[in-house]
Amino acid sequence: MPMGDERDSVACEARVRPRIAKLKGLIDIDAVTAVREAALSAPAWNSPPVWVHGDLGPGNLLTVGGRLSAVIDDPRMPQGPSRPS
Repeated sequence: MPMGDERDSVACEARVRPRIAKLKGLIDIDAVTAVREAALSAPAWNSPPVWVHGDLGPGNLLTVGGRLSAVIDDPRMPQGPSRPS
């Protein structure tokens, strides 16, 4: 199912927009909205499946000097499409 599809509870427009709006004053909601829209307009992944990380919780992120240096990987994570950055 493509991102932004109304059946997708994570990317559903009706759920995401109000949540972004609630963050006004805490984050740059125009920038967040622009990044989201760019992600949704990206072409569909048409290459072989790649590994994706399904749990980007704080305990899985390693930093050095205040910058992300690694993401701890769990071998049980699912395989699926990914979008290159």
